Amino acid sequence: MPLAGSFPGLQSWHPTTVHLPAETWIEICKYIELQDDLAQLAVVSKYLNPIVTEALYKTVALSSPRALRSFHAALNEYPHRAAWIRDLRIEWTEETGARVPQIMGQWFVEIIDALRDGKTEHLSFLVFPRDTSTRSGVSSSKFEGAIKAYIKALGLTGIHLAQSVRTVDTSSHLFRSTLIPDSPVKPVAPLVALSLHGVACLRLEHELYPEIRPMAGTLRSLRIALRHPVLHHPLWVCFHVRLRLPKLELLEFTEVEPVWKAPHRSMSRFDRLGLFGPNSFKHLNKDLPRLRTLVWFPAWGDVEDLGPGMQYVEDVREDVFAFLKVRTFAVMLPRERCVLFESSKEEPHYTIVPRNRFDDLGWRAT
Repeated sequence: MPLAGSFPGLQSWHPTTVHLPAETWIEICKYIELQDDLAQLAVVSKYLNPIVTEALYKTVALSSPRALRSFHAALNEYPHRAAWIRDLRIEWTEETGARVPQIMGQWFVEIIDALRDGKTEHLSFLVFPRDTSTRSGVSSSKFEGAIKAYIKALGLTGIHLAQSVRTVDTSSHLFRSTLIPDSPVKPVAPLVALSLHGVACLRLEHELYPEIRPMAGTLRSLRIALRHPVLHHPLWVCFHVRLRLPKLELLEFTEVEPVWKAPHRSMSRFDRLGLFGPNSFKHLNKDLPRLRTLVWFPAWGDVEDLGPGMQYVEDVREDVFAFLKVRTFAVMLPRERCVLFESSKEEPHYTIVPRNRFDDLGWRAT
């Protein structure tokens, strides 16, 4: 099918200053990373405008209530553009005392509804109040409150995401108030990756998170940002995971509580066995039979903690491979570094790699 037919006016407008065919401009747009650059290119000519506008809508990042309002108005005027969106990100920090119009809840719900027949694959909803330290999501934002109020006014228990959605990054508050359980009429989007911020309850089970149950057959990556962990040890969180996710391959925990120093001493093997008995993780190995990678973002520490004077990370590594049937254990540390431990019966050794080499493992749908 000729691409010219997809853009109104393309066949009738060929300014002499533009010598490249539409197909070439589409490829060029794929290499332009900044939205501002694409926006400037879109106003160069009537010939380029429809081509570049579609590229602009591939990834939409809304970083303020004003941007949300403008985007909502644009979709109302040009509803066909919703089909172009592949990645939608609504992310900002609410200023203390800022007034949040309740109509923002309506804008949000109508935007999500506009995507229902499109091809959107990734959604990110991360709006946190300024007075919440480290974006931990201790309290829900006024924006989330407006969404809940509008959903309640409609008499709904939540909203459905488009069936095309594969990855979601959001606060636990918004996740539990907007996604509803599966139904024969409108099944839940078959997510392959889910990231929840500001999780308050340590016990991760289907009774507390019924929204996860319908996607259990497709979920391959689960990321949890947990605030105020009782014990700074990834197995402490693993012990409280009671979700049956037969296809999950990657499990990640982030400690969002700021801790500026590592524990003063390592627990002895006896102490650790007192916390984690030989049968403590049978349920996890059974419920997550395909789990291969465990990722831990501690709230403290750096590579120097792996030296002879600090054995805590090494003790954690020993525990992880003793109790879990994983192949890789990754510890994410400051200064953009990641420490990778591979399962082995030999004396353990580690490699230090750039964090970005590992950070998106299993996150995007393939």
